[in-house]
Amino acid sequence: MIILFYNFTLIFVYCYAEVSHSNKDSFDKSTPDTFSNKKEELNVDSFYKEYPLLLKIKKREQEAALRTILTKNKDEKQLMLRQLFVRIFETIKESKQLLFKYNENEEDFTKLATDKESREHFARIIENTIFLAGLTLYFPKYALYYVNKDVNFHQIYSWSNNFCANLTFLDLETKELLNLAAQEIEINNSKI
Repeated sequence: MIILFYNFTLIFVYCYAEVSHSNKDSFDKSTPDTFSNKKEELNVDSFYKEYPLLLKIKKREQEAALRTILTKNKDEKQLMLRQLFVRIFETIKESKQLLFKYNENEEDFTKLATDKESREHFARIIENTIFLAGLTLYFPKYALYYVNKDVNFHQIYSWSNNFCANLTFLDLETKELLNLAAQEIEINNSKI
């Protein structure tokens, strides 16, 4: 019974690293599919209006996952955290590369491309960075270990943290979370 619960919890927590959008199908159905520029602008606008609400739900789920990790014994916790940090790093890295592929202006993501793929990678970066910030605050030793161990991890974490901190639609609480996590592992955030 304990093993079954552990496996369920591991799968549950692991799924958060590979962020999926449970509501993306309903979002895609709610936005008209047309080629006119006005409609495409509306799709982007509705994304920016609806996404913060979906993000709040995702943050609550992530906080529940963090509390679940806290209940595990030391060995289980280490295994879960190792898997989470590695998977989140890979997800952010891959999404960053694909977002640059879909977006011509590498510096300005505020004018997000209207295609679904670009929005999905944009959302993955945000959600995984917020989850990584939560992991950093709950488990700073593990975060410091990965940041100090791997220069690429540090660069990706720093980039994603700055990227999210400069988004205008994130609430103050989320920006404070990102700022505290950055301070914990000594990442400089510009324009917070």
